[in-house]
Amino acid sequence: MLTLTAFVQLPVMGYDYPLLFTTCFLLTQIFRRNYALIAVMIYLVVGLSGLPVFTYGGGFTYIHEPSFGYLLSMIPLALLGFFWKHIPLSMFGFRYVKNFSLAALPVAHLCGFSYLLITGQLNFNNFMGLSFYPFLYDMVLGTIFVIVLPESESYEY
Repeated sequence: MLTLTAFVQLPVMGYDYPLLFTTCFLLTQIFRRNYALIAVMIYLVVGLSGLPVFTYGGGFTYIHEPSFGYLLSMIPLALLGFFWKHIPLSMFGFRYVKNFSLAALPVAHLCGFSYLLITGQLNFNNFMGLSFYPFLYDMVLGTIFVIVLPESESYEY
């Protein structure tokens, strides 16, 4: 599913918007166990091993692509989206909030943005195309998923 959505891109305001984050977040909302993290790890290993499953190809040299940080940031997205959806936060002093899993999306985008800063690949085009517009659309689509999907107890996966 991640591989398919890597190649499905929506043209938004002059930028191509892949649906990877949206798919990863959707997986965290659907499955009771953290299969999203397992799927992301397999996806990254397969892509780095040379199979062209990423949007612009594959192989170990893909780490030099500006979008690679956003691929890596799907790991915290899968972890936090699952954790905040399925673990009652009352055990940590928070009142349980159903929609708190949306907070995983800004954290993941911050990780991807940090990769741009660390590698020196931050420019206006990368910021708008990889950070700003995708963040807005991920938040809108993530909110729709949280509202539309039933509680996780209805799934037995």
